[in-house]
Amino acid sequence: MRPAERYPDGPELADEPTAAPPARHLRPRADQEQRADQEDRETRPAARRWWAAAAWAGGALVLFAFFLRISLSGRVNSDGANNALQAWDMLHGNVLLHGWWIGDATFYFFELPLNAITELLFGLGNLAAHTASALTYLIVAVCAVALAVTGSRGPARVARGAMSRCRPSCWCAVTARWPRAGSAPATRR
Repeated sequence: MRPAERYPDGPELADEPTAAPPARHLRPRADQEQRADQEDRETRPAARRWWAAAAWAGGALVLFAFFLRISLSGRVNSDGANNALQAWDMLHGNVLLHGWWIGDATFYFFELPLNAITELLFGLGNLAAHTASALTYLIVAVCAVALAVTGSRGPARVARGAMSRCRPSCWCAVTARWPRAGSAPATRR
């Protein structure tokens, strides 16, 4: 190409270097954008954290109500009653459960203290046992969602959190709806 010819989408002359625009024209816009970005960074993360905390709390409340409904659809059997009595004994001073025969699947470090807290609020009864079961499910579910959304942002975070809850929740709803083989049939009055 000759020096006087034009490039199709380029500078006027091929051999002449193009001059960069003066820095004073770029600097005010860059400063304005930088100030706006800094203001956004200062105000938006706090609001986002509050919205995120509200979403987690609201989701946990809905999930707790769901798990409590599932737990109330069943009945407390002798295993649950044994755990309730152990937690009641722990609540009344026998923290090491002297005199109790503990099975091979111990619930001493997680479920029994949770049962003791619910029995402190509701007393020894079915409601305390069902509430403790729902809280146990909720704690496991929140840990699973927190693990699933770690390291993701945006729609991927929502999808991961939803999938970590949908499959187990559906399974819980289905198993609570239909009785197991060999169990007594459900009757209505």
